[in-house]
Amino acid sequence: EVWHFLRVGRDLGIRTGSLLAVFTATTAVAARVGEVSVAAHQVLMQLFVFLGLGVDALAIAGQAMIGNRLGRGDHPDARRVADRLVVIGLAVGVLLLLGLAAVQGILPDVFTEDESVIEEMVVGYWILAGLQPLNAVIFVWDGVFIGAGDFGFVAAAMVPAAIAAGVVLAFVLPMGWGLAGVWWAVVALMVVRGLTLGWRRLSTAGPLHGR
Repeated sequence: EVWHFLRVGRDLGIRTGSLLAVFTATTAVAARVGEVSVAAHQVLMQLFVFLGLGVDALAIAGQAMIGNRLGRGDHPDARRVADRLVVIGLAVGVLLLLGLAAVQGILPDVFTEDESVIEEMVVGYWILAGLQPLNAVIFVWDGVFIGAGDFGFVAAAMVPAAIAAGVVLAFVLPMGWGLAGVWWAVVALMVVRGLTLGWRRLSTAGPLHGR
């Protein structure tokens, strides 16, 4: 019984550790790009985390609702709930995208009065905004599969995503991509996560397709 909990902790540790390792690496690379870049990056990353934690409310709901339905063996209802949450998450992500677009001219000023930092944020800001629909769907799927007890896959799916981000980050400095390159690494992370989790949802081997 204890080993089961340790195994779950290991899997979640791999998943969360890989995610934090990528975020740490993005900051390290941004710092090497320059002081202005790392300042802009920190603002963008705080927005990324803030918005992510907001959408995470759907993921937490998914954990409880999916766990409840699979616990009583109702796989069809679990699939319906999972898909409904994904639609809601996508809608929330689109609203966040539109909201960020609407306040693009004023939101950076909340964090700094340094015009060079604000200017440096522009490309990363639009990447951040464009990621919101995808991020929301990924966070929901994360909650769904954690609720389904699919901890091993959640951990395994994060590893190639982290590697993809690391590959992009490795080229940022040599290629002179600047802060935009750092945020394209974040895009790589989220796209690979989205592809792997989406495949798991559609796969008949996934936990939602038990019966």
